[in-house]
Amino acid sequence: MKLYVLNGPNLNLLGVREPDQYGSETFAHLTDRIAAHCAARGISVVQKQSNHEGDLVDWIQEAYFAHADGLVINPGAYTHTSIALLDALKATRLRTVEVHISRVEEREAFRQVSYLRAACEKTITGHGTVMIDNSSAFRMDADVPLVVPEVNPGDAKNAPRRIIANPNCTTIQMVVALKAIEDVSHIRRVHVSTYQSASGAGAAAMAELETQYAELGAGKEPTVAKFAFQLAYNVIPHIDVFTDNDYTKEEMKMFHETRKIMHSDIAVSATCVRVPVMRAHSESVWLETERPVSVSEAREAFSKA
Repeated sequence: MKLYVLNGPNLNLLGVREPDQYGSETFAHLTDRIAAHCAARGISVVQKQSNHEGDLVDWIQEAYFAHADGLVINPGAYTHTSIALLDALKATRLRTVEVHISRVEEREAFRQVSYLRAACEKTITGHGTVMIDNSSAFRMDADVPLVVPEVNPGDAKNAPRRIIANPNCTTIQMVVALKAIEDVSHIRRVHVSTYQSASGAGAAAMAELETQYAELGAGKEPTVAKFAFQLAYNVIPHIDVFTDNDYTKEEMKMFHETRKIMHSDIAVSATCVRVPVMRAHSESVWLETERPVSVSEAREAFSKA
């Protein structure tokens, strides 16, 4: 198997440029890790980086004529502006995945728009493959099912674009629990508080938490870059940006995604909190059902779920 990995503008500045967004890992370290990962799996990989749009177009064509099996592209700024890259991907129809190192869904609106997304989608689904997407790109599209197997597996059979979306992590664990009660009595509303680990904000966030504990233990001022405030020995009730209704985007994801997954008018009010642990999210969920559900009835429902 041969894979091309293409990186666009400023990716060579990893470790220097905005470490709060991109982490402290250098570009050389990243390419070394990709090479080792591919070698361990018997994959031949060609890695390239340029600050010029034309080079990326040339390399897409090179990958095509070299009979590459797939393409991973982090086009940087050209994600949002390049018709040339879009045309090259459409023409070659190479199986392509677009990636980003930062969490674009938490950044400026223009970074969340991708000219290339549709082309990448077609290079996968156009070959008859069903694409399961773990990002937020397709979750709320009306013609893309949002599926949690324990809750709504049947929705996966109705995927006209051959895309199945994966929900937000906090939504997934909550709806699995809600489904057991919903089968007993319709749930009217939910109040949920989440306790989300550093891992949910990525590798750079986990590294920062470790660094903060070490710095504080040595009597030093903690480094605060990835999070708005010190996370070590602290909790931060602010995940993602605030929306016009004063809920954060993370909290609104739980509202919208829960309703779509459960095909329900359920009202969800969430408070999402970052907590100073490395991995594993927890939630405290209060709910109101249409009819009274006893504790024993609820326990029986969970035991059978």
